[in-house]
Amino acid sequence: MLYWNPYCYFLVFSFLMYATVKNNMANLKQLHKVYQNALDGLKLARSNFENECREQFDRCDKNDSGSISVGEFLNNYLNEMKDKDYETMRRILDDRMDQFKKIDEDGDGTLTFEEVLQFMYDYTDK
Repeated sequence: MLYWNPYCYFLVFSFLMYATVKNNMANLKQLHKVYQNALDGLKLARSNFENECREQFDRCDKNDSGSISVGEFLNNYLNEMKDKDYETMRRILDDRMDQFKKIDEDGDGTLTFEEVLQFMYDYTDK
């Protein structure tokens, strides 16, 4: 019969622990790589989203002042109101004015890019 002294048990236990830790480290490295790739994808998506918002903002800012006035904001919806009756046009304008007020956080009557971007993030989170 084979006799194992306590030192042999310790060696086997140490080897098993080492193999387990080494395997877990490999899993953690793989998990970190997946996490980093996902994070890079989110950064790219955020950058694309902000670039798209910036393009739309710049299209609305007709006088290149860096902010959108009520007139510039409503001007974007003129095509939407084309060929509508008075009540429908009034409802659209009222809805757009309510939207403008929600976006205009500081209440100064103009929209900055930061206000629009924050509104878009809040809107897409819902």
